[in-house]
Amino acid sequence: MIGYIKIYKPELKVKDLQVYESYYCGVCKSLKNRYGLFKNMTLNNDSVFISLLIDSLNNLTPISEPFRCAYNPVKRKIRVVNNSTDYISDLNIYLVYKKLIDDYVDEKNVISFFGSLALKKAGKKAGKRIGGLKKIIDVNLNKLYKNEQKKCSDSEQMANIYGNIIKEICSYKFLNDKNLFIISSHIGYNIGKWVYLIDAFDDLEKDLKNKSYNPYLLEYNYNNDMDILTFKTSIKDSIRKKLYLILDEAVKAYELIEENKFSPIIYNILLEGIFNKTNEVMEGKCDCGKKSI
Repeated sequence: MIGYIKIYKPELKVKDLQVYESYYCGVCKSLKNRYGLFKNMTLNNDSVFISLLIDSLNNLTPISEPFRCAYNPVKRKIRVVNNSTDYISDLNIYLVYKKLIDDYVDEKNVISFFGSLALKKAGKKAGKRIGGLKKIIDVNLNKLYKNEQKKCSDSEQMANIYGNIIKEICSYKFLNDKNLFIISSHIGYNIGKWVYLIDAFDDLEKDLKNKSYNPYLLEYNYNNDMDILTFKTSIKDSIRKKLYLILDEAVKAYELIEENKFSPIIYNILLEGIFNKTNEVMEGKCDCGKKSI
């Protein structure tokens, strides 16, 4: 998870915004309670979305409780306390831990090295808590790493692998419900593909400067004589079209369930938040504030 999957606040009703914020606070507090002080700083919006999605597919009534946030102790806040927030906090920690290790191996990034050391204990604990998902995630992350080393020029192939990771995360709680398993798998797979592809486009300048792997540089035959902004302009319409088609698949899958109290938030994210983020990144106007993964 990286942090692109956000609400579009101007179009969200106050009551729905309050629900979203209660999930954000729920995952944040779970990270702190389960892994210790400052571990909640790894939280990103993608994790909150998946927690909401799981409860929406289950059509659960969330259990909420008031609490005081250390960052704003004067005002009492509401947080969701349930299995989905704890489940996502475990995955959030594990994925950030693995990403920090990967960043250090790839780029010899000193900050990532010390970050991975700081998260080592929490990362190993999270790996045990997510059970069988750990092996699935590790296998797919290893595939990504090997393809990066081989300089894979197929962005679709790379996006499929990352899509499989998010698919497994979204569907893991529905192994005993065939219908919801299929729906959650399809949503997760397409959201994962979108995240990988939008992130690759957003990172083009950075990856070129750092001489890091980026599938678009290889797939669209970038050469060092080209201006990177001109290159991005030449490929963005093709990539934008692909991203819209992927998002459309995720929306179609979510439409297969009956609307519930979470639906306005999920639709706001899928139809407006992610759509808006796609255009921001394509036009170079994104200030995403991305997390490690």
